[in-house]
Amino acid sequence: MESIADAPRTAILKCPLCGNDMYAVVAHADRYGFPGRWNYCLGCSFVWLADLPAEDAYAKFYNGEYRELTARFGRKGDIEENQRRYGRDLAKTIVPHSMGRARILDVGGGSGIVASEVMKTAMSRGASAPTVHIIEPNVEDAKRAAMLGFSVVPKPTLDTYDMILVCRTIDHVTDPAALLRSLAAVCHPQTILYVDHVDFESVIEKSLEGGLHVDHPSNFLVETFLGFVAARGFEVKYMYFPRESSCIGYVLAYTGARPLRPVRRTSVLRRIVHP
Repeated sequence: MESIADAPRTAILKCPLCGNDMYAVVAHADRYGFPGRWNYCLGCSFVWLADLPAEDAYAKFYNGEYRELTARFGRKGDIEENQRRYGRDLAKTIVPHSMGRARILDVGGGSGIVASEVMKTAMSRGASAPTVHIIEPNVEDAKRAAMLGFSVVPKPTLDTYDMILVCRTIDHVTDPAALLRSLAAVCHPQTILYVDHVDFESVIEKSLEGGLHVDHPSNFLVETFLGFVAARGFEVKYMYFPRESSCIGYVLAYTGARPLRPVRRTSVLRRIVHP
């Protein structure tokens, strides 16, 4: 099987978040040893994979070598049990704010485990059985989600959703701005949007290249993410820190777009250049 390391690349020379063309090239390979330039935006402090594999190469990657790589480099232990615990904890946090929400969209929802835990918690508290749509590019995971009774869709299919989950997903997205635009289009004033991202500042403490990987082409500092979602019209209601996780979560509400404010974390850039 052809590796994503050998796939054709497109050079992304402007920041995918703010459009700034002023950046620092901070790395030339990731933790797997895959070659590629990684850029640090001098406008908003976003870090992205600048030599981006084609979309079809990513599709093959996620349905092929991805699982083997993450098993070798990533979290140890039972992945499904980890997802189940994550889902139970998340449900306790967001369900009290969403009673009666009947239409759920889970973007990058995997095999549906997290959505299933959220649904079970909601129903145990008296909510009616919700409609759950899952967007999942991995073929096997999508099949398992369908077996749980969820509708697997390629994109949002309802006019609006009451709850949208983007769990452990936005780091994998090559164009986070486009994702948030698409989600804003299916939000109503009471929609709850939950998004989490890896805390990039914490994962590079030991090694920059150790915190970079081709399956995470998008990397956020907390301040970068806060500015990004505000510019896309989302207001942070509260933050959420999952246990035993490098992720930081946010419960958001759509309020309307505003200008993106610069975020300059030169201390992080200095740490990258002079660890």
